[in-house]
Amino acid sequence: MCGFTGFIDANGATDAATLDATVTAMAATLASRGPDDASSWVDAAAQVALGFRRLSIRDLTPAGRQPMTSHSGRFVIVYNGEIYNSDELAASIGDALRSRSDTEVLLEHIERHGLEPTLRRTDGMFAFALWDRRDRVLTLVRDRFGEKPLFYGSCGGTFFFGSQPKSFDKHPAFHAELEPAAIADYFRFGYVPAPRCIFRGQHKLAPGHLVRVREGRVVETTCWWNLVEVAARGSCARPAHGAGPSDAALIDQLDDSLRASVRRRLVADVPIGAFLSGGIDSSLVVALMREVSAQPVHTFSLGFDEAGFDESSWARAVASSLGTVHHEHRMSPDDAMALLPSLPEIYDEPLGDSSQIPTLVLARFTRPHVTVALTGDGGDELFSGYSRYLDVDTLWSRGRRALATLPRLPGRDLLEHALADLGRRAPPGLLRRATGRLRREVVATGPAALERLYREHVTLFSPADLLVHDSEQPATLWDGRLAHATPATRDRMQLIDQLTYLPDDILAKVDRATMAASLEARTPFLSADVAALAWQLPLSLRK
Repeated sequence: MCGFTGFIDANGATDAATLDATVTAMAATLASRGPDDASSWVDAAAQVALGFRRLSIRDLTPAGRQPMTSHSGRFVIVYNGEIYNSDELAASIGDALRSRSDTEVLLEHIERHGLEPTLRRTDGMFAFALWDRRDRVLTLVRDRFGEKPLFYGSCGGTFFFGSQPKSFDKHPAFHAELEPAAIADYFRFGYVPAPRCIFRGQHKLAPGHLVRVREGRVVETTCWWNLVEVAARGSCARPAHGAGPSDAALIDQLDDSLRASVRRRLVADVPIGAFLSGGIDSSLVVALMREVSAQPVHTFSLGFDEAGFDESSWARAVASSLGTVHHEHRMSPDDAMALLPSLPEIYDEPLGDSSQIPTLVLARFTRPHVTVALTGDGGDELFSGYSRYLDVDTLWSRGRRALATLPRLPGRDLLEHALADLGRRAPPGLLRRATGRLRREVVATGPAALERLYREHVTLFSPADLLVHDSEQPATLWDGRLAHATPATRDRMQLIDQLTYLPDDILAKVDRATMAASLEARTPFLSADVAALAWQLPLSLRK
């Protein structure tokens, strides 16, 4: 787990020493992501600079140092993440490897077998930048679910890329300006969804995507792993009642897949533990850790003095039942107040998730004991764990029944017009939002009706109520195009969350919080095999 940054100076007149000094200063802003080592690499002829900060997890020796150059000298990589099946990938490379680093395995596998074939074979979380010295092409790649971040964009004639955009600010060509559409996104959702970034001209690479850059310009964008296709295949593969594998057989397959995922995520040369809230997801991860690990399992949780928020008794009960070495921290208001000034530096972009501070406190409490922590993140999105899915599904069903009782003319139109008029007359605020929500719940029609209803349900504030100039630009996934892949209403809500809320809120929060504490977080639920099986499960096994 690490942090990287870099740039291509399209103006093309910077000497090697200046390139190196600049990218070194940029990488220094990511020191918490990689406290163990700092290094850089420049190609003055191509005006390319790569900076790196290392958190040593696999092969703690200098042999795992980055930026790393391939054996042939053609490729140079800076890479953040973990390839959990690197030993399997190494088998197809031979005995030429100089280290036990998964970075070297990834790099040499790409050189021998090609980039996209390598990506399809990986089980891991990663973001990396790969520079091809022969073709002078930079390729930026992000993992399937968006566990690791990757930002990129142009400013002042320079192309920037890296783990967090705060590193760009150390380059003299970068000038931070806010992106109006991203501000509107933040007010609606409480986070900025990819591909937008809070800074104008910058972007987040979408999960499962790669971009190729030549002479400082993006020339190609490719989706190398398509979650929508995975969801569609899984939905189609669900057996009709009485056909195909039984519920018990499906559960057994899922159990085997999740156990294998946990086992792979226990490979490291440093101590490993787990976050334990006492909920289903984290408890299941810890139970499987306890089953497959030969070492004592250390678990970590937070407690609160406010009874309505405190779940520490559940975590203690689970830890006692499983026999873990349990560590608990009682979070105080002083803990939260102490962190408030540092939130902008830690998160880069605004984040409205109320659990961001507790996650930071938990990460800082955990780090003195272990360097890696497994989490239960992704379970709710994969297995329909949020109550809002049921709430919206119920509203949708009621709305369809209400529509069926109204003739097309005049009753249905009159109701829609009355609600629309009330919404226009209502002052900005709760009444206007409530009226709009009621209108969508009762009379929404068209191919994107469900998406409009769900979007309204997860909305924090309507941007039109808060911004002088409403610059909102809804993403295309809200226009109904996901209906072909997931016709069932709850399936579609889960897919939307897996494409947006999971990577851009949950995983962003966990990445920034744990990396601020120099702690690596691993998420066993976010395995391609586990996700494919989850999409095959009938709703009765997911709710």
